[in-house]
Amino acid sequence: MSTPIEAQLEAARRQIYYALARIEEQEREIARLRAALQSIKRALEGLVGASTREELETIEAGVRVCPGAERDRAAALNAIHALQDLLTWEVGVPAGGIDGGQK
Repeated sequence: MSTPIEAQLEAARRQIYYALARIEEQEREIARLRAALQSIKRALEGLVGASTREELETIEAGVRVCPGAERDRAAALNAIHALQDLLTWEVGVPAGGIDGGQK
């Protein structure tokens, strides 16, 4: 028969075990999300034709003055901005100023 303290310790051990299991699952989910973001980043780089902030700024300036369908230009600008946001997250300062974009 266990004492009240032993019962409390066992309950605390169970809580810690389940908390660690939840943390491990969250870490696996974070890894999956990071992999998905990298895949999206590579796809955007291929579509836009740039992978650095300087290249993106140059291409954005060109898209803004280039003649063409407004819809196509808007799509290109959206892709450029999304890629810029991904680059910002990679250095640890997410767009919008929210903390937490760790690599």
